[in-house]
Amino acid sequence: MKGNSKKTTRNVIVMITNDFIATVGNSIFSILVMWYIFEQSGSALYTAIAGSFIHITNFLIGPVAGVFVDRSKYPIRILSFALLTNAFLLLFLGFGIQIFSDWKALALLLVIMFLRDASYAFTTPAETKIIPNLVPEKQISTLYGYRTSSTQLSGLLGNALSGFVILMFGITGAIYLNSVTFFISAFILGMLIPLKEFTGKNKSDIRVGFNKNIKSIIQEIRDGVIVIYKHEKLRTIVMITMMMNVASLVGPLYVVYINDHLQEGAEAYGILQAVGLIGGVSAGIANRFVNKKMKPSMQIVVFYFITGCLFALLGWMSSIQFVLPIVFFLTFSLSLASISLYSVTILLIPEEYRGRISATIQALSVMVIPISNILGGIFADIIAVENVFKFAGVWVVFVSYLCFRNRNIYNHSENTNEAASL
Repeated sequence: MKGNSKKTTRNVIVMITNDFIATVGNSIFSILVMWYIFEQSGSALYTAIAGSFIHITNFLIGPVAGVFVDRSKYPIRILSFALLTNAFLLLFLGFGIQIFSDWKALALLLVIMFLRDASYAFTTPAETKIIPNLVPEKQISTLYGYRTSSTQLSGLLGNALSGFVILMFGITGAIYLNSVTFFISAFILGMLIPLKEFTGKNKSDIRVGFNKNIKSIIQEIRDGVIVIYKHEKLRTIVMITMMMNVASLVGPLYVVYINDHLQEGAEAYGILQAVGLIGGVSAGIANRFVNKKMKPSMQIVVFYFITGCLFALLGWMSSIQFVLPIVFFLTFSLSLASISLYSVTILLIPEEYRGRISATIQALSVMVIPISNILGGIFADIIAVENVFKFAGVWVVFVSYLCFRNRNIYNHSENTNEAASL
């Protein structure tokens, strides 16, 4: 028991450190790319297209990545390889920008971005398969809470450092420096010690020829979808996840909300973002305490309900002094609900399907988010931005009601037994 306790502590520290470093790298890269594309093209459209690559690749490649993760008995190696691929692609990009200029460098950047996002599509299914084997079942939610705090802080640090890095080293130097974060992150993963072995397929069962292998991949993706369809609890969670992503229609509207509704400027927007970040970090830290006081079912229902009420309340506020505490508690409650839902989902999925199902859920979410963002913009122009926030609030309250109606799906022990029996 003591040996497992030490391994668990080690694994938690390694995963949090890996998340922190990788997220810093991702944040810096995102700003580097957007800065360079806009600087070279002067086009907001090109910048927006580049920003959409991650959604496109997750949708197209995510389920395929999930198949390879489920096949593998070594998902930690897959995760490390994805991070190393990112590092080498950045080195190649920096070298290419030094050689080429103008449209050739821009074209190379877009190709590298697609390849980078394609390799990064392996990270979510790999992490979903890895995490349940790193810590005991009851500590999955705690680990995810710590990871939430870590990624929130590292995202802020990455955003803050990006401008300084560009100023000090230039775009090319910043790209080279950015690659180092992914090398370090990949190296750190080698320190993980799984508490139990991973399941997977034998190589003899996989290498059946190119055409047959393609058919096998398609069939394995289909098998994952069938598991979701036939598994009532998983199907319900997918529905709830997609419905919650409808509320992302307010995501791009905070700038409009600050400027048009509150009549404030960029400074207020920056403060609001910082307050939201603090709320998310606080939720990750408080998650362990909340787990001792509330069952996962009540956490999801209560905190989604609070989130919905606070979204709606934003629509009636007209002063930044009242908006800031609301945003803090909104991100706090939303993060706690998301942490609980994630930990429940990961326990529901049978180990042999974790990669495919997590990637499929992510792909379905990707479908909803861009549509919701566009609809949010359209509605904001037609009915005013504050009314979009009110709608989002009512919608999330409705989702919390559905969670309450289906609260039996959030029992950890039942979920583990049911997943094992599939």
